[in-house]
Amino acid sequence: MSLESALELHRNGRLDAAEAAYREILSDEDVADAAYLLGVLRHQRGDETEAETLLHRAIAREGEVAHYHLALGGVQMHRGEEAAALASFERALELDPNSVEAHGVLGHLTLLAGDTAGAESRFRIGRRAEEDDPTILLGLGSVYLAR
Repeated sequence: MSLESALELHRNGRLDAAEAAYREILSDEDVADAAYLLGVLRHQRGDETEAETLLHRAIAREGEVAHYHLALGGVQMHRGEEAAALASFERALELDPNSVEAHGVLGHLTLLAGDTAGAESRFRIGRRAEEDDPTILLGLGSVYLAR
């Protein structure tokens, strides 16, 4: 089965079939995208341990892919590993300085830490990349409310 077919199963909510397809692909060849997507699926199913292992596998194969690091940061946040998550989000931003998702997540974390000026800066940079992103706009609204 192709990675595109497996992804289509995943998108259509056929998680058992998608998982089997990703695992089949990974048994034939160590494809970073298959490890990443299976990691996302395992995260969706609440298996943070395997999700993190798979995302590390994808990063070991292709470490310069920003969304792999974003996904890893999300799993790490779920596990309560804030320092590791921040490092993953920062790495994603290093790899893709225009990542709206990374600016949004880091902006919200900065706001939660009480740094409204830092959060506003993150959201404004994210807004330059995508003016109408709802996460960025929500973040800016939260900054204004915090003031």
